[in-house]
Order: sequence, then C-alpha cells, then structure tokens
Amino acid sequence: MADGSELDPSWTASVGIINTVIDTLGSLGGNQQALTERTGIDPLVLKDPNNRLPVATLLTLFKESSKSICDPDFGLHVGCQINPGSYSILGYLAMSCHTVREAFELMPRYRRIVMDTGQTKLTRYDTYSVVTWHPISPLLLEQRYLVDMIFSGWVNFIRMLHGTNERPQRVEFTYPNPEDSTLHRALFGESLHFGQPQNRLFFDNKMLDLPLSNANPLLFESLSTLAKYAIRSLEASESTSSQVKKLLTRLMPKAEATIDRVTKELGTNKRALQRQLGAEGTTFKEILQELRKELAVQYLNDLQLTILDIALLLGYSENSAFTAAFRSWHGLSPTEFRNQQAQEDG
Repeated sequence: MADGSELDPSWTASVGIINTVIDTLGSLGGNQQALTERTGIDPLVLKDPNNRLPVATLLTLFKESSKSICDPDFGLHVGCQINPGSYSILGYLAMSCHTVREAFELMPRYRRIVMDTGQTKLTRYDTYSVVTWHPISPLLLEQRYLVDMIFSGWVNFIRMLHGTNERPQRVEFTYPNPEDSTLHRALFGESLHFGQPQNRLFFDNKMLDLPLSNANPLLFESLSTLAKYAIRSLEASESTSSQVKKLLTRLMPKAEATIDRVTKELGTNKRALQRQLGAEGTTFKEILQELRKELAVQYLNDLQLTILDIALLLGYSENSAFTAAFRSWHGLSPTEFRNQQAQEDG
C-alpha cells in the first residue's frame, strides 16, 4: 500500500477530519499522543479548525493507527465517529438540507473543504441511485482506510440525518475481499462486493428523497455563502498550475481536458491563463502531457484496467493515440511496459 509520499503536496485535509481520526484511535484504546509524535503533528495546529494538513499526513495517520492497535478495519471505525464537525462547514450545510440527495449533490462543489482526495458522483436510475467515489489519483485506490472511512462516514451521516438505521442496497469496493468482513456487514448489510472497478454505494430513491425534519432553508443559505468563501480561499492559496492539474485529472476521463474547458472552470480566459502559467515556468500543454505521463504508469500497475480503459481515462479518443504518446515517453508500448514491469516484479 502506498504511504502517500508520492501524492501532490498541495492536496490537503481539514483539521476536522484529522482530529476525527486521532479521536477514533483514542476511543479504541490507542495512544493519541504517541501517534501525533510519530507523525510529527504539532498539537497546537489541531486546535485551529481553519488549519489544514497534507493528505499524505492523513494517510500516515491511518497506517500508524491501524498498526498500533492491530485493526485493519480502522477506517470503518473512523467513519462511525463522523459528526458534522468532521466535515467542517460542509457537515453543517448538509445537516440543513431538505433531503439526503441534496446533501450528496453538495459534495462535488464543496468536497475540498473536507479533503482533496476525490470526486463524488450521484447518478439516478428508476428506483435507486448510485454514489461513486472517484479518487483524484490512482494511488488513492490502494488506500483501503480512506475509502472505508468515506463510505462508513456517509452511511453514518445518513443515519444521523434520518434518525434511523439506514443501509445501502449494495456496496462495491475496489480493494480485495478482506479476511474478516464482519464489521462491513454490520455497517453496510450483506450485499458486499469486493475487487470491483469502482467504489460505489447503491441507495433506494425513496430514502434519498425523503424530507428531513431538520431542514433549515435560512441556515442553508447562510452556510452556502460561507462554503463558497472557503472554496475561494482554498483556490486562492494554490498555484495556477496546481489548479489546472486538479481540473485536468477530473476532466480527462470525460474527454474534456481542453484549455477552453479549463478556463471556463477557472472563470478566466486563455490569454490570462497562459500568462499565469508562464509566470510559473510552465504551459497548459506541458502540464497535460506530464500528468498523462505520470498517470499512465500508475494506471498500468492496475491490472484490472485494460490498455483501452487507460487510454480513455487519460482523455485519448483512440488507443493508438495513447500508444504513440506512451512510446514517445518511455520507448515502449503500454503493453510492453506492463509486461516488463511484471517480469521485474516476478
């Protein structure tokens, strides 16, 4: 499992979610002080709810906590401890929504307030809806603790909103079947499926659309203003190239990784974007190429993905275009590179 050291250092997590992880360890009998000392976290930093720490630090907290109490289900335990404060402003905003569906629809806009780890997509069908979590880096697919916390946290939050013991109809995880899935079954029910292409939760539409008793339209409007400000503050603290890279990671699988789409997302124009990137010593084309080059190798290490899958994830319309680009980077075709890696690992 990756330790997070290869992740973009600009990807951060809120103190709210960091404190939830540390508090969970304490509730399970672990040594919180020893944990913060091992991970080099200043306790004073944890007292200011506006502070943020690198996502790599969050992943290290998971790893060290699980190791210290010998519990591979630590991420699930963290999710069970989730409260509105864990999600910062987004948590209280969700509590004021009219329905659970409305709360899920907030996540694509405001998920960065909690942490920079992935995108959430809600898709509605006739009788059910699917919530899919897409990591912003394939490295995060290896993080079982992270997806466990996210999924158990969402289910726990839904139960807080409804005041009932709601469960998903079906749950899919990308990681392999664990040796002991007792806690998974207790939290999610019996319809568990591991080793799947995506991390997904399936919910009954009636449950998602049931009016919530604590809905508060006035509070929702006030908190929405604060959430928008929080997002603008996060974006203002980032370099332009980092913002472009994050957008491209999300847009490539949709075949929308163009400068026109990126400028629209950033609320700027081509000339201004090119000038800002130039001041940082790079160009849009260079960022896109380097990102594709980086992600291609990571995706090739996931044997569940075909070469065509990877080409589409990287925004190529044809397999041949991806193969030609990859050969120019590494002197090998994607298939040759994957075979070479398999021989070295073997």
